[in-house]
Amino acid sequence: MRVIFHGHLQKLCPVVHDMKVDSPYEALTALVAQIPVLQIVRGGQGYPCRVVGFRTPQALMRRSDVEEIHVMPDYTVAGKAGSWIQIGIGAILVAVGAYTGNAFLINAGVALIMGGILQLLAPSPNKDGNPDASKYLGAPKNTVAMGTRIIIAYGVNRLYGQFLSYDVNVIGVPVAGE
Repeated sequence: MRVIFHGHLQKLCPVVHDMKVDSPYEALTALVAQIPVLQIVRGGQGYPCRVVGFRTPQALMRRSDVEEIHVMPDYTVAGKAGSWIQIGIGAILVAVGAYTGNAFLINAGVALIMGGILQLLAPSPNKDGNPDASKYLGAPKNTVAMGTRIIIAYGVNRLYGQFLSYDVNVIGVPVAGE
């Protein structure tokens, strides 16, 4: 199997590598182990790339009789196609606003372009865990430190208690006015 890098990855690995392996995954794993430039430093990020003809990681791991593996940089990792559409619409609004002299169209176009760029730069959210659970509220906690005295009074007294623990659940709670 022959591994060929393209784009900026070709500058990192200009040599074409010939290997006798069963799957593209084995070839890429061997190259990453042997070439220090491709190794990910702890806390760092690797090079987003795709292998032509293989859409999923499972397809890379299957036995394959492909003669050549083409590894290309993947520039679509950060955002969605909607980000590029938003940038395009923003550019059109800026052009029309500049042509007609309409400042509102220019401002709206610039806002769309900036929003699209920020979507491309923002990391994709993780979809692990319960999707309905609130991400802003933590787990149930005790709010009283160990050893704090809890007042127990009998009769008519004006005392203010302490919350021993709390658990907030925001799933299915009706909001006022709905």
